[in-house]
Amino acid sequence: MKETKFILFGSPTCNPCKAVKSHLDSINFKYEYVDVMERPDLAGEYGVMSTPTMIHLVDNIMVNKEVGLKINAFVEQF
Repeated sequence: MKETKFILFGSPTCNPCKAVKSHLDSINFKYEYVDVMERPDLAGEYGVMSTPTMIHLVDNIMVNKEVGLKINAFVEQF
């Protein structure tokens, strides 16, 4: 079985990040949150240039990247 993981990159000063996090939490969507201020290395590894950014990994390979408030519609597929 393939391992699927979602990582949301954001920052505490990013209002759209707060909105996306709130939505994901309200629908009990499973994801990991990474603060880009604390982990710029990880953000760089995935090419995160702005926040919020959602990375979708399958077997630790990035298969999709969504940026901004479109993340809310993107996660509805899963």
